[in-house]
Amino acid sequence: MKHRILHIEDSKTDADIIQRMLYRSGLKFRYHLASDKKDVEKELDTFQPDLILCDHSLPSFNSKMAYVLCKEKKIDLPFILVTGAVSEEFAVEMLKLGIDDYILKTNLQRLPAAITNALSKKETKKKIQGIRSKLQQSETHLRTIFENSSNGLLLIDKDFTIIEFNSLMAEFAIITVGRPYNKNENILNVFPQDIRVS
Repeated sequence: MKHRILHIEDSKTDADIIQRMLYRSGLKFRYHLASDKKDVEKELDTFQPDLILCDHSLPSFNSKMAYVLCKEKKIDLPFILVTGAVSEEFAVEMLKLGIDDYILKTNLQRLPAAITNALSKKETKKKIQGIRSKLQQSETHLRTIFENSSNGLLLIDKDFTIIEFNSLMAEFAIITVGRPYNKNENILNVFPQDIRVS
């Protein structure tokens, strides 16, 4: 599978070096280059990259602005800062913002592994989101069944603490004990001692 890499870089020489190095590493990819904000916006919409490599400083544009632009467009992509030099403070700030990694141009041999890791992390995140979505659908389905049951249902844990109850059980509580149940209340405290079943 070929990954779509958008490289935000204003130096054609640096872009060529990085592109050749990635080809030599065996990565399969399609590559587009953008050198300013207008190019980046166009490529995000038309090329729809899987990953962004970004130099820090470009004319009237920088890596932080590029990253914020992606977030504003609700585009969640692996983002790797590939730059000549940045301060440790700036690199830490960018990592805190959410970029996946940063590579100095003097240490490009680390770039293929950083790309592989970032894409793998994205795939894992996508799978987790899929699982969460299915769990949420399942929970919604069970809650619908629970609420629309023709029986009064009361869920308690092993310590007899009320976890959940449906509307029929809430009505039953009013009729039998004269008050509603409360979540996190011990069911043994709801009923008077003389009517508890042993």
